[in-house]
Parts: sequence; structure tokens; C-alpha cells
Amino acid sequence: MKNLYYKILHFIFFLVFCLTSNFCYSQLTEQWLHRYTGPESSTDTPSDIYIDAAGDFYMTGKSILSGGFSDVITVKFKADGTRQWIANYNGTGNQNDAGNSVVRDNSGNTYITGYARVSGGQNDLIIIKYNSAGIEQWVKTYNGTGNFDDNGIKILFDGQNAIYTAGYSFGSGTGYDFILLKYDLSGAFIWGKRWNGVSNSDDYLKSAAITADGNIVLAGHSYKTGESNNYAVIKYNSAGDFLWEKFYNGPISADDQITDLETDNAGNLFLCGKSEGGVGAGYDYAVVKLNSNGDQQWVYRYNGVSQSDDVATGISLDAGGNVFITGFSYSASAYYDFATIKLNPSGTQQWVRLYNGNQNYFDKAVGIKADINGDAAVTGNSIRLSDGTSDVVTVKYSSAGDVLWIKQYNGPGDLDDIPTGIDADAKGNFFVTAQSYSYFFSLCGTSDYLSIKYTPEGNSVFETRYDGQGSGPDESVAFDTDASGNLYVTGLSFQTFSELDYAVIKYNPSGVPLWVSRYDSEGFNDIPSGIEADDAGNTYIAGSSESNSGFDISVIKYNTDGFLQWERKTNGSAGGDDYSTGITRDASGNIIVTGHLLQSGSGYDITTIKYNSAGVQQWIRYYNGPANGNDYSKKITSDDLGNVYVTGKSPGTGTGDDIVIIKYSSSGNQVWAVRYNNTSANSGDIPEDITIDKSENLYVCGKTNTVVNGYDMLLLKYNSSGVKLWERTQNGSASSDDEASALSVDSEGNAVISGSLNNIITGKDMTILKYDMNGNLIWNRSINGTSNAEDHAVDSKIDGAGFIYVTGYCTDNISGLNFCTIKYSDSGMKVWEKKYNYSDNDSDKAAAVLVDNSGSIFVTGSSKGLGGGLDFVTMKYLQSFTLDLKLLIEGYYNGVSNINTEDTIKVYLRNGSSPYNISDSSLSVSDVNGNCIFYFDNIQNGQNYYIVVDHRNSLETWSSSALQFTASGLIYDFTNAFTKAYGNNLTLQGSRYCVYTGDANKDNVIDVSDLGLIDNAGFNFKSGYVTEDVNGDGVVDLTDLGITDNNSGNFISTIRP
Repeated sequence: MKNLYYKILHFIFFLVFCLTSNFCYSQLTEQWLHRYTGPESSTDTPSDIYIDAAGDFYMTGKSILSGGFSDVITVKFKADGTRQWIANYNGTGNQNDAGNSVVRDNSGNTYITGYARVSGGQNDLIIIKYNSAGIEQWVKTYNGTGNFDDNGIKILFDGQNAIYTAGYSFGSGTGYDFILLKYDLSGAFIWGKRWNGVSNSDDYLKSAAITADGNIVLAGHSYKTGESNNYAVIKYNSAGDFLWEKFYNGPISADDQITDLETDNAGNLFLCGKSEGGVGAGYDYAVVKLNSNGDQQWVYRYNGVSQSDDVATGISLDAGGNVFITGFSYSASAYYDFATIKLNPSGTQQWVRLYNGNQNYFDKAVGIKADINGDAAVTGNSIRLSDGTSDVVTVKYSSAGDVLWIKQYNGPGDLDDIPTGIDADAKGNFFVTAQSYSYFFSLCGTSDYLSIKYTPEGNSVFETRYDGQGSGPDESVAFDTDASGNLYVTGLSFQTFSELDYAVIKYNPSGVPLWVSRYDSEGFNDIPSGIEADDAGNTYIAGSSESNSGFDISVIKYNTDGFLQWERKTNGSAGGDDYSTGITRDASGNIIVTGHLLQSGSGYDITTIKYNSAGVQQWIRYYNGPANGNDYSKKITSDDLGNVYVTGKSPGTGTGDDIVIIKYSSSGNQVWAVRYNNTSANSGDIPEDITIDKSENLYVCGKTNTVVNGYDMLLLKYNSSGVKLWERTQNGSASSDDEASALSVDSEGNAVISGSLNNIITGKDMTILKYDMNGNLIWNRSINGTSNAEDHAVDSKIDGAGFIYVTGYCTDNISGLNFCTIKYSDSGMKVWEKKYNYSDNDSDKAAAVLVDNSGSIFVTGSSKGLGGGLDFVTMKYLQSFTLDLKLLIEGYYNGVSNINTEDTIKVYLRNGSSPYNISDSSLSVSDVNGNCIFYFDNIQNGQNYYIVVDHRNSLETWSSSALQFTASGLIYDFTNAFTKAYGNNLTLQGSRYCVYTGDANKDNVIDVSDLGLIDNAGFNFKSGYVTEDVNGDGVVDLTDLGITDNNSGNFISTIRP
């Protein structure tokens, strides 16, 4: 009971500290995530953006998914451009649905309006509410009196407890009418109003707003016999009472249509649009100001130099009441130009500015936003005369009309980028939204939501995309990086006319896709097995390509720009299906591919082919096992000398399938071939991965069939001569099938295998085992998803500091199969765990993990999308610096049992040179073995730091020297030598070295003052989590006094540089 009480006090202390500090948690940040949906992907069209007070933003629109119909897709992004959630709405008719407007309430809930096509063939107006996590709360639909099309155009939040939706609705004998609906936040209908113009004809709403006094204004155009369309403005109060209606009819009583609406704090209304100005003269800008009573204050018209079409598309006000209008104006010499105008509050023109794109062609502005400084930014599209494609152009003008900057955006695929609007946050950053046609498939019409954030100075903060799902299977299988930090992902991707193709995507370090190249050999299936990138960014992909005569081993090379340089195929002598299973690149840049060819008289033979970087074959070698049966290749690797190692499975004589390992010299000579058979079963032995250590020892992992226990995890180690040094197996408690899928070896020859064990209660668990160089098990870790179902590791890597990264998938309740990526310290402590679940809660399975020299983590795999097809998913994470520290505390450590009482430790990192300033600090709790994990964000690569340990009643202890962190972290052990502490300031307890305890007053000296504190606490029977408790047993007594007295007598104090 005493020990439990102590632990509870310690936990409370640590929890309070964590909640009031930033020392407790690793910072793992998703830098970017990209889905690749292939040629069968969706067309995604954004329509609106809303920016909240935190700078987070919400986009809604539509996405055409499988079946050819569109759904409402709403996406929330954080202020840094990271996607937070995706919400999909498919109406009951399972036909075309679209979101037109988005808003957020004070609690973080999001509301969408638009339309959904129902089974009767008409569109119904819809209102959708999502909570702050993007979970649908309710949906409301409205079918007008005419039982035909109804469309929500604008959604508004009144700042308190109501939502208004405005749009147009087909009436009974009235054509289209304005519609205004009011709901409370729970979705309860409050009232609805229809407005029908005087001619009983079509009235189309274009915008709506809530005025400063809480009234609602609707704006659009209304047809009137004899006058055509007029501007129409209608005002209601919050109770739904009609207040007034106002119209504007241009000078020739022709077509006048509102395009945008703004209000100011006095309740004045500002309208812009297009208005026919004269017979044959085209449209003019028409800007109208109404006061809060609807009285016209002034009208401003703009007619460009060519007496042709001038169309206003957007309006914005600055804090001084100045009015900015943009749109486009035609001239015979420049076609269409952006035309941006500033008016003062009285409607007097201050300036007009035209923007003519660099190709003197069609340039049309779509929106404008004034910022907090009285400047204004305009966005629109600029069409290139050379190929007819559209770029997004954003121009910022000062309040005086000077051009501050111009930004032109052309997506990576050099296709259409069509802007839809612009908005700004409270800091003056501008958000430009667009429909960006896929850089991948110009012929397929696929497009993405695009948002670009610019600083007030015009610097691009990010471009972020939503690429909707496709219906075809697209599965990532492997990736690699080049010397510049670019990432190359390959996998199989479906296209209707060519079936499965190799697909290779190149990303720059910021996650921008630079190109996608597809390889289709002869119009049939092409399935990649691996990829290698050289330092210059050339990529080599191996796989299997199908023709009329079956599959062949196929190897291709792309240059750094994604253009095919060469392709090579190999076909077995039997003329059937031949398959590639792996690729590696040696230190000289040669490419070695393995697979199995179908040969006449011997079935499948393990085949290894070497090419130089120009694609010239250097040699080809075959392995046919003793049973002359089917021999299948699995994996390949090479060493620094160019030796090649291949593993696969091969039937033996009376032994079933055996594991075979073959070593070839760089010239292709077979050095040796060894076989492994589990003689206790003489059944299936199957390899999964192969690697070598720095001493050229070879490791193979996989599974071995024991018959009684099913398959067990298997690890084999051989020396460079092919002599088996040891083998290890692991069986789950269910005695069912277990498998090691991935293998990594660190610089000390420790081997880590990962895969899965089947256990009785928890089912198939992701399992990670670490062995030392002699085959002794160091630690065993498992991950079990919440559903106790399928959890499996598929890949692992070890970084330069010795940290271990494992990825795979876990099965969780509700969310189904998820990516699961974990980082472990050298001692087996979990540093972090990261899962990825797409919004459909279906199947998300990681395929590979990679850590680059900067410590960034990449994970790729496949994820089932909303359209039902699989997509590539690739993500990049940035992590905090990690310190994996081993530390034992003198009074807390039992040298007989080798157990250390858990306690809180603080570490300071001090600069490596005088005056040794503190650079960062972190807090952790040691485990019973003295292992602790610390996280740091304020240090730099290449800088030297002393590790300074601070414990509540121990002596401050410094590392023996200043140390450098690698990109991912540092591993340091104080317990294995005196010399690990500065001045050898450690004490030997049993066989381990510990920091001194007894410094109760924390003055860096253990002396009589500490003895006095401890003696007094013991006399008063002090207990609990207190500093005078030098041995951590929760009671202050003679034991604590004895430890301190001994250290005081030896004049123990802190030693530091």
C-alpha cells in the first residue's frame, strides 16, 4: 500500500508538470500528405472558402467520383495548409450533388449549402452541418412549390444561434424565385420566405449578407417584362418580415445582372455586376450603393476603351469605406484584361488599373479582397495564347493603385488552373482558390481543389490540394530518395485502355508533385516490384510487363525529368509468365534485378540480371534447385564491394520448400549458395527480406513451418562465407501462423525483425523483435489494434543514431485498417506512434517506410478512397530531436536485481562552449532499466551540446564531452563506464554506474546541509514523494541518511567544465 501511494503521488506530480510545460511530448508533424488517384481519378471543383479567426480554412465544392456523379466534398485545412478532415455527402438520389457555400459557427461547426439531385430527377436545396471533427450532424433538404430544381447559393451564420440559407427555387407558375430559409443550430426549421418578381418570371439569387443590425439582404437579378433582367435587392428582418425591395434598371432597360454584394458597418449595400450600356456597346460595370433603407445613394458605371464588354465580378470594401471593384474589360488590342477600380465612399473614381497578361490574350479577374491596410488583391485567370491553357494570376495593388506584386501560378502539369475566388485572414494573408487540372492526365479531365496562401508581401506560404478519389486500383509498392531530398514513389495504377501500369511520382522536399510518368509496355498489365534512385535523380524501376505471350521481367530508367531513357525485357526459355521481385543498385551505380523465369525443363529458376546505368546487360545468372522444381526469387541486396545476395524459396529433395541464399561476385560468379530447411518439419520455409551488416554478415528473415505450431517467425544469420551462425524462431501464443516480413541491422550488428505473431486473446499482432549480434533476444514489442484483429508490420528502417522505424497496419474499431508507424529507441522504448485513417474508415495499408539524412520520415502505401478504388498515399513527417538516455540513480538502483525505481528526470542541453548556456530542456520518466526518452525542438545539427542530468535529489551530472545530435537524435548511456560522466563523476553499484544521490537542497554539493534536511524529515516521519527520500521508497529514514552521509564524507559534488 505504501508503494502504491508513492506511485500515485509521483504520477500526479508528473501529470501536473506535463500539463503546464512543453517538455513531455514528442513533436511529430505531418509536413505533407498526397493521394494519387491515377487516370480513373475524380474531377474536383471548389466553389467557396471560409477562413476562421485562427486562420484555419474550409473549402467546399463537388467531386465526381465513381459512377460519373458528383458528391459534396468539404475539406478543412489548418492555417499551415495541413489537411485536417474531409467530409463527403452523397444525396439520397445517388446522383449529382454540389456544395456552393460554407460557413463556420462560434463552436467550430461547419455548415454547407448547395444542392442534391433526387430520384425524381430534380435538384433539392440542401443544408449540411458538420461538427468540429468533420462528422455529419444533420442534413436538411428543401423542395420548392414547383417540385423542380432548388439550389442553395449562400449560407450565413448570424453570430448567435441561427443559420440562414439563401438561393433560388422553382415555384408553381412563378419560374425561379429567391428563397430564404432560417434554421437554428440544431437543424430545427424556424421560417422560410419566397420572393417572386413582378413578371412572374425567373429570379436568380447571386449573393446574400447579414447586415450590421441583423437583417438579411438578398441580391440577384429579376426579369421584368419590357426591361429584361434588373438588379434586385430584397431585405428581411430576423423574424422573416419583409422590409423592402429595390431594383436597378440600366440606361437602356436591357440586361442587368448582379454578380457580387458587400455591406458596411452602417448597413449600406454595395452591388456590382454587368449592365448593358448601349445598343452594340456591350456590358458595362454597374456599381450601386444603397443605404440601409434601400435608397439609392449613387451609381458608378465603367465602360472600357473599346466600347465592348466590361463585366464586374467582385467587390470589396476597406476600413475607410473605399470601394474596390474588379472584373474584365475587352479591348481590340489586348482582348480581355483585368480591370480593377477604386472608388471613394462617395462613388468617385480614384483610379483604374488594367492587367494584361504576358501573352496579351484573355485575362479575366474573378475576385477581389481589400486588406487591413487599404490595399487590395485581385485574382483571375490568364489564358496562354501558345496552348490555350489557363494560369492563376494574383495582383496586389496599394491603396494608391501601385502594383505591389504579381504572382502567376501554373500547376506542375502545365494544364488549366482556373481560379474561383480570393479571401484574406486577419493578418492580411491572401488565400486564392482554384480548380487545378491534374498535372498527371491532361486527357482525363481530372482536377483538384487548390488553395494558395500568400503573405502580404506576396511570398507563397503554401499550395495545398484536395485530390478526390478514383475508381481504379492504384497501389504504392516502394519509394526512394535522391541526394537533393526529392522523393520517388512507384506502384501499380489502373487505366482503362492500358490496364495496370507502372506509375512513378516525383515529389520535391516540400511535397509538390513535380511529375508523374507511366509505363505501359504493350497495352496489358505492368506491375512494378521496386525502385532505385541515384544521386542525380535518375530512377530505375523493375517489375513484370505483360504482352500477348505472357509476363516478362521488365526494367526501365527515367531521367530526372521523368522521361524514359531505356527499357529492357527478359523472357524465360519456356515462353510463359516471368516475374520480377526486386531491384538494388550497387555502389558503382549498376542495377541488379532479381525474379524468376520459366525455363524449359526446369520450371521457374531464380534469375539475377545486372545492367550498367546505360542499360547494357553485364550478366545474367540462374539458380535451379536440387529438386529441379519451381524456384522463386524474393529479395535482393548488394554490398559495398558489388557482391550481390539473392534469397528465395526452392523445393528440396524431400524437404519441401527451403530458403535458398545465393551470393554472386560483382562479375556474376556464384560465390556460394546455401539452403535452409527446418528439419523438424521438412515443410515450407519462406524468406521475406534480406540484408547485410558492415562486416558482410548476411541476415534473412521470413517464416518456417513447424507443422504443429503453423508458421513461426524466423531469423537466420550467416557469415560472409555462407556459414550459418545462428537461427532464431518466435511463436505466438495461439500457435498459429506467424511471419517476419521486414529486417534491419544497425551499426553494431543488432538485428530487428518485424512482422506479426498470432496470439490467443489479441489475434494477429504487429511484432518487433531485436536481437544482438549473437542472436540473444534484447527486447520484444507488439502493437495490437483496438479490434483485436489483423495487425502486421511490413517494413522497417534504422537511422544513423540507432532509432528504429516500423510501419504496417492495425485494425481498429470503427476506423478499420489504418497505417501504423512507430519509432522505437535503441532500448525498445516507444518514442512515438502515428496512425493514418482516411475519412471513409475503410482499408489503409502502409507498404514502406524511409528515413532520410535530415531525419524526415516518409511512409507510403494504399488507401481505399471514397469512390471505392485504392489510391497511393504518401506522407512526410518532421520529428523532434530525440535523446535516448540510459541513467541509473544511486539510491534508486538495486544492483542485485538490476532494477531502478522509476522517477522523473530532467535533462538540460547546454552549449558545448563557455559559458555553456542552456539551449533546451526536456522531462521524462525512467523505466525500471533506467531508460528515458527526451524530446528537443530548439537545437541544431552540427552543434555540440553537453547532456546535463537533473534529478530531484541527485547530483547534477554532465556528460563527459559535448555531443552532436544526428538528424533524428542521439543515444547515450551513463551506466556502462565511469568515463561517461564529466570528471568520472559516477558511482559503481554492482556492475553499473549511477549518478550520486543525496543532494536534497540541490546546491550541487552533498554535505552536512543535506544531512540536516534528511535527518529532520526522518525525525518527523516525513513520507511520500519528497526530496529527502533519497532511495525513492516513499519514506524518509536511516537508509536515506546513510546514502547521503557516505557521499558527504567523500566530498561528492558536481563536476562540470
